[in-house]
Amino acid sequence: MAALAAQQTGPVGPESLITIKVVLDGQNRRFKLPLRDLGAHVLPQKNVVTPLAVLAVPEWENFFYDVGIYGAYRTTEYVSFNLTSPDLIQHRTSDKCEDGYVFLSPKGPSVKDAGPMILDAEGNLIWMSDQYLTAINLNVQTYKGKQYLTFWTGMQAGTAGAGEYKMLDESYQVVRTLRPVGDNLHGDLHEFKITDEGTALITIYNKTRMDMRDLGRSERAWVLDSIFQEIDIETNKLIFQWRASDHYNTSESMESNPIAGYISPWPFDYFHINSVDKDSKGNYLISSRHMHTLTYIDGQTGSIIWILGGKRNMFEDVSEELAIDFSWQHDARWVSRRDGIISLFDNRQAGVFHTSGPFSRGLMLQIDETNRTAKVLQHYESLQHALSPSQGSMQVLPETGNLFIGWGHSAAFSEFSADGTLLCESHFGASWLNWWGRVVSYRAFKSRQWIGNPLTNPDVILDSGRLSVSWNGATRVRGWQLEGQVSEDTKFQALEVLVKEEFEVTFILANQGDFARYRVAALNEELQVFHYSDEIENVTQDGVYGMMLNIVVGCIFVVSISSEDQFHQALKSTPSSSLIVVYFHTPWAAPCEQMTSILTALASTYPSTSASSPVFLSVNAEDLPEISESFDVTAVPFLALVRDGKTVETVSGSDAAKVRAAVERHASTSSSTGKAAIAPPLDVTPRPETESSAAAAPPVTNGQRDANGSNHTEAGATEPNGGGPASNSMEELHARLASLVKAAPVMLFMKGTPNAPQCGFSRQLVGILRERQVKYGFFNILADDDVRQGLKEFSDWPTFPQLYTNGELVGGLDIVREELESDPDFFKPFTAEPAAAT
Repeated sequence: MAALAAQQTGPVGPESLITIKVVLDGQNRRFKLPLRDLGAHVLPQKNVVTPLAVLAVPEWENFFYDVGIYGAYRTTEYVSFNLTSPDLIQHRTSDKCEDGYVFLSPKGPSVKDAGPMILDAEGNLIWMSDQYLTAINLNVQTYKGKQYLTFWTGMQAGTAGAGEYKMLDESYQVVRTLRPVGDNLHGDLHEFKITDEGTALITIYNKTRMDMRDLGRSERAWVLDSIFQEIDIETNKLIFQWRASDHYNTSESMESNPIAGYISPWPFDYFHINSVDKDSKGNYLISSRHMHTLTYIDGQTGSIIWILGGKRNMFEDVSEELAIDFSWQHDARWVSRRDGIISLFDNRQAGVFHTSGPFSRGLMLQIDETNRTAKVLQHYESLQHALSPSQGSMQVLPETGNLFIGWGHSAAFSEFSADGTLLCESHFGASWLNWWGRVVSYRAFKSRQWIGNPLTNPDVILDSGRLSVSWNGATRVRGWQLEGQVSEDTKFQALEVLVKEEFEVTFILANQGDFARYRVAALNEELQVFHYSDEIENVTQDGVYGMMLNIVVGCIFVVSISSEDQFHQALKSTPSSSLIVVYFHTPWAAPCEQMTSILTALASTYPSTSASSPVFLSVNAEDLPEISESFDVTAVPFLALVRDGKTVETVSGSDAAKVRAAVERHASTSSSTGKAAIAPPLDVTPRPETESSAAAAPPVTNGQRDANGSNHTEAGATEPNGGGPASNSMEELHARLASLVKAAPVMLFMKGTPNAPQCGFSRQLVGILRERQVKYGFFNILADDDVRQGLKEFSDWPTFPQLYTNGELVGGLDIVREELESDPDFFKPFTAEPAAAT
């Protein structure tokens, strides 16, 4: 059995994103589709449930993404921002992955808005720009103790480029532009590395003539010579320059292009430099893709000290020829100069005629320069064994020692533990289409160091009773505060606060007609206002249809309510004479499945031909407990029929005849009075909790009744001692923690609350508990820094979330998943029985 509902998340139009919620076998599944796709592929079909139900299965969603059902590059579109960002999928996640921003430069035929881009760890956009012709190799680097965004921009010709290097400050303003030193030399896209000495390492591709008679061509054949320069950033003076043609012959190249070199427009790229690194000795390590070599160069004379790999390899491989068989590689870096450890991205392919291995990999090598030996320490493979014929990068993360790999020609990035275990992997393009290069990013980096403070104001757009806000590049925004002004001679007043979880946040405007204009304030970590948007004039639009778009399947109208504000706005926007049917359900209650089908069929008999037609609202009773309590919902399924702000009748259970009779009875009635008034919207201004009330607060559970019959809910109760005074001593803190971990048989310490988690790992763990109907308590560690820091030592577990059962630490998200894999009934002793319909 399946049923569906949907909600529009932006202004109505063919590009509008529709959030589809499918109830399939008692489980809620949500995903997004552009309205144009929904109209083209779903609505004309007679059986609309089947395709939506198929798409609702998470495993199938990832599969459909990778095979290209949504195109080579699925994107997220915004109301308040004119560019699109990748709507990526996370194939694997772990709380062992470092927190931080991901730096990409997506480009390719399928990328609508190419350019430098910063995403958060969950793939939400932080900043992007399309003002540069082509931008490649975005990174955050340090110059004179300050962080800068750096990248190459210019014209790309084949696998090389002619351009310049940009340095942007925290406000995203260009503060320095670097170019090669010398006439007719142009900056190449492959390398821009800032050294500790305040210099820049750059690469240059220069067309010239060389003797290629060893390859059967002219004495003066055309080649692309590989050059690198070290330049003083402050003065733009040349410090060092090296040319491959002074040290290598074209006959040493692994590249086989039988028609290159004869004419100027088609030179032979025999060396192909793609990375430069400088060590503490002042020497250079360079990577040659077409030679299959790493070359170590004297920083004074430019002479070759040693060569690893290729035809002139100088090392003995002591790991069964795995250390010197890298090919078509990129991004060679010193990891430890003292221990001789080098990282590189081993492509192992450069097209169908240049394939050396079954898949690309990250490599960690160790060399002994005295004895000239080399061995493999570790290799790293992607989840789907990507084979990238070009591009790629490998980075050692500073805090954990994890390895972060960008797969270049394959639109993905991964994070590994040092021992080679894959921890996290995200795809920002369809992996089955990687071969065609529809979406690529030359390199990918991860860093938590960047702080962005744009000079622009937050962008706001008001449309159809919704106000959307975003601020491209701002990293210090914790929340947004909506403010309204009644008239020019009055002050702005705070109306609502929303936590910033994604790039764009949308306010549903209540009492819109009361205000002449709006503005939005950006809130920092302390929830203090630190910047305002421009003021925007109010434009009203009456009716529930101006506030939301209902998914239309035949004549079915079911509005899925996702917040209290949306619910109250729906009530206010509906004419008082219209009947509102509010349907309460939960994903785990089996009778709700039947009721969903009944209500869907019933709604189809009431076409929405006017603003006074009946409105059907669907509310998850667990997710929105304040609404449930206002209607005295004690069991699901439960229907409340509302008119003119009054509840005129309620129906509990899944009896189709009772539901139909109640709706038909009131749908044709012009007016009625009810027994209970609808609860007003909650005051959005949080009230300070007193010390005494915090100390006395009961443990929070997830909406199940405790032994005393109390019905504590996630949103309605307070975290245990969450606002109490700071501990006076470590002993008191440990005593408090010992009590907290036993506050409920299953106790979750998380970032945020179950209804508003503040990190992806907390959100996923809440999902696991809810899916298994586990009765659990929770504690928001963001509300109490003593608990947040003390629990790390108390549990000897450095990250959150943390889950306890019967006062004993289970672990984080990964450990919980491992426990469930080995014992699917792990949570069975803590499972609450679903409430039976009455």
